[in-house]
Amino acid sequence: PGLGAGAAIVVIATLAIIAWIVLGSALHLTSLYAGFLFIWYWSSVQHLEMKAILPSLVGALIGVGLGFLAHFLPEQYGTTGLIIALVAILVSLYLVVIDRVPFAFNSATMLYLTVVGAPAILTTTDFRELAFLTLIGSVF
Repeated sequence: PGLGAGAAIVVIATLAIIAWIVLGSALHLTSLYAGFLFIWYWSSVQHLEMKAILPSLVGALIGVGLGFLAHFLPEQYGTTGLIIALVAILVSLYLVVIDRVPFAFNSATMLYLTVVGAPAILTTTDFRELAFLTLIGSVF
């Protein structure tokens, strides 16, 4: 974009970010980064392609689900749960690598799994809120 259009985009993006933070604060939500992450992914990686928004959202939500499994299953079922979670993650990774089922298993899946799988996030996240804010971020 030109200088004027670039400035307009920055102003609009700033207002949207402020609105997102105000909304999240008013609702006492703590996982606002999930919506920002989705918006960043869709705009930077998918270049705002409308046809990519739904696969990106599905992939992101699957990544959140895999992160949840990586936390919940070992906590509830010990080593067996860990093995099940790792198998689910490895199957997902394989599907991304061989580019099968790209509507559901794509780079958004791996991005969200990577972020959600970080120990500081994994142990303190409300996964329902994270999934909800990812969904809302895709609409926002």
